[in-house]
Amino acid sequence: MITITVTTKDRSDYLIRLLNYYAEVEYKHWIFIADSSNEHHLKKTKEAIARLEGKLKIVHREYPGKINAECHKYLSDLITTPYVAFIGDDDFLIPNSLEKCVGFLEKNPQYSSAHGAAVLFSAYPDGPYGEMRGVRQYSLRENNAEKASLRLSEYLNNYFVVMFAVHRRKTWQAMFKYGLAIKDKSFADELLPCSLSLVYGKAKKLDCFYMLRQGHERRYLLPTWFDWITNPKWFLSYDIFRKSLAEGLVKQEGVLQEEANKIVEQAFFGFLRRYLIRKIDQPIKNPVLKIRQKLKEIVKLLPGIRRFWNFIKDLRPRAADDLSLPALLNPKSKYHDDFMPVYRIIEGSK
Repeated sequence: MITITVTTKDRSDYLIRLLNYYAEVEYKHWIFIADSSNEHHLKKTKEAIARLEGKLKIVHREYPGKINAECHKYLSDLITTPYVAFIGDDDFLIPNSLEKCVGFLEKNPQYSSAHGAAVLFSAYPDGPYGEMRGVRQYSLRENNAEKASLRLSEYLNNYFVVMFAVHRRKTWQAMFKYGLAIKDKSFADELLPCSLSLVYGKAKKLDCFYMLRQGHERRYLLPTWFDWITNPKWFLSYDIFRKSLAEGLVKQEGVLQEEANKIVEQAFFGFLRRYLIRKIDQPIKNPVLKIRQKLKEIVKLLPGIRRFWNFIKDLRPRAADDLSLPALLNPKSKYHDDFMPVYRIIEGSK
């Protein structure tokens, strides 16, 4: 019914942790892995997959030197299930919630994606196993506008990474149709596929515990704002981005090509203006952010302080308090049963 796709590069320890989790919870659907790792990590991954034979249904493909968008494009052509969901090798999608999202999409054809609540967390010491700390809400939102042009404008005004949601296979394949053409990583890996998702349909947030994302020192990071906008491939990639979204608006909404181009340009440059202001001006103008950044630098240098800092963060009241670590550990939490298998696999191997 659904395929989970995973992209990975030189993080076999995180990937093996993820596969062990899905074996532990007896996940029954397909897992497709696009692997760009070196020989050392490939060997470890292959050994783990062989060990889990009969417990998980895994397709493992090697794509050396390929960016995520290329890997997604190659994998998407192999998928035969009607639904697909993507996760990084260092994160977790909850099987029960995947089923709920599929059930919702089955009954609501105007939606192209569905997801639930998500959290960010870290582990101490830094790595795939340790003491879970710093648990806080990760923003995944809804977008219920009826018109594709309104969804796109609203999305680029209130951006979140919708590609983590469950999608219909045909939508997912269309999102990465240009995965081999765009050479700019930011456009190709995230911005274009996420934007196309909202052009093709609405995004729904269900009341379920859907995803855990881990922050750590070995994350794959997109280019900095300066490297992004000064990249020689930037305009060529933007041009494909603009044309792809305009083409989608013409098909979905029936607007004329010229109008579609203007909608995309206005929405994107609004996004770009806010993005650059946030990246450039805010750290300079906001002294609180400057102090916070300094504290983070100190915390990285002194492990003892780092542990205390994470402890303090876990005690702070939050707007989404049902997603704090104490709340999730409480058996009375509606998310407790889905959270605990992840918690145990991270903390059980300290």
